[in-house]
Amino acid sequence: MIFSKGCINCRSRRIKCNELRPRCTQCARAGLACSGYRTQADAMFKDQTEKVSRRPHNQKEVTEMCNNFKVDKRRLPSQAETPFRISPRRTSLSYLISIPIESIAQTFFFNNYSIVTPSYAATAKFDSCQPNAKLLSITAVGMAGLANSRRDPGLMVRARAKYEVSLRMMKETLHNQTEALKEATFASVFVMSMFEMIACEDPLATESWLSHIHGATALVALRSKDDWNSAPNLRGFLQVWYITAMGCLLKGTHVPPFIMKLIQRSQAFHSSTDLLPASQLFRIVYECAKLRDSISKNNTSSLMDITGTAIHLEQKLLLWVSALPSSWTYRIVALDAEDKVYGPYYCLYEGSWQASVWNYYRICRLLIHSTILHALDTIESSVPPTNPALALKCRLQRTSSEAVLSSVPSEICASIPYQLGLNKTEMEDTLSIPKPSGVFGLFLLLQVLIGSTGISRSIDNWLSHTLQFMGNELGIRQALVVRKRII
Repeated sequence: MIFSKGCINCRSRRIKCNELRPRCTQCARAGLACSGYRTQADAMFKDQTEKVSRRPHNQKEVTEMCNNFKVDKRRLPSQAETPFRISPRRTSLSYLISIPIESIAQTFFFNNYSIVTPSYAATAKFDSCQPNAKLLSITAVGMAGLANSRRDPGLMVRARAKYEVSLRMMKETLHNQTEALKEATFASVFVMSMFEMIACEDPLATESWLSHIHGATALVALRSKDDWNSAPNLRGFLQVWYITAMGCLLKGTHVPPFIMKLIQRSQAFHSSTDLLPASQLFRIVYECAKLRDSISKNNTSSLMDITGTAIHLEQKLLLWVSALPSSWTYRIVALDAEDKVYGPYYCLYEGSWQASVWNYYRICRLLIHSTILHALDTIESSVPPTNPALALKCRLQRTSSEAVLSSVPSEICASIPYQLGLNKTEMEDTLSIPKPSGVFGLFLLLQVLIGSTGISRSIDNWLSHTLQFMGNELGIRQALVVRKRII
């Protein structure tokens, strides 16, 4: 290598330096301050102290830097304006060049998509030197979401490549029955369904994620009673089954019966106040989906039977609420008019798990009363004048059902800020706000809500902004496809 002692100005301009003192001729002509000349030692050693000092030196610093990729949720939608804004202080990928993109993608996943407890610490369980199907699927999903959120087509290409490798590895795993029964395999298949929602841009392919969900539920049927008693993450299974149920409610089909049988016969799902209310509600959701499936297939004997079944399910739901333990109650926080999210309040829950289950209860009530009102439209027109008691009963039921359809959508909207995550500085300093969790369950629930009757235009507009936020900032591209249905 040829060594040049020339000044830095001449070297940068790539011209010959005559190395005169106090400054060279080239710098004198250009009116520049001459920096002096290098020695052999200067060429051999380079001071990189500043550069090295900027690098993350431990896992905590890596986590803090990666957390800059989280969405700024300090502001949620009001009824009158576009709801979400992103912090202008974004950390560029070039600044984080020393951190593998896979680690950034995994952090993005746990910060935004985890259905249980999103935490960067969870990635510590994986050995990145020996990738497995679960890690690869998490990496692919996180990378795809990050690519959408950063508008980076090149990163999406890498995400799809990771996804294809994950699919091949999953096929190999499923050939081994021991591996197929593991919780990690179930989680991997479910995570793959997230990828389909994140990458979806075709309105005709919005249900492709269901194929992975059905694959995950099929694995459940192979597990024994002992497998369930020793399962460490039963809440995660319940979350997946609720997401399955939301998909069935969207399509108007029944929930696979073996899931319900499994919950009923496995004592593990009834062993704590954390799981018991969710397990009990799932049975009602299951029956609601079964009723809608019967209606879509014209298997019900009469409209009176439909109405009677729906009213019976409503009574079960009200009993479920009355029996909830105190840890499942939520607090209503009033807002000033200028700070409102949707309406004059929002709701605070014990945790995101409770918030999700409460919304499954609400969406079930919404569908039940929509069914009742649809049946009453025909029943009331056929009530004979000689039966005023039946006519009065129908009118009272209509009033009651319309009241539910009027209040429940607002209750769901009031829970969304908590589930997406609020900034403490914007609300009460004493609040304990969780990180985003269960966003895919929320997304499917919003699809059911959008397709329901009796939704006001103001709620439609607010939901449109929420879906835009999910699509552009959380990276769930399918949310933008669904949004087109209401704009």
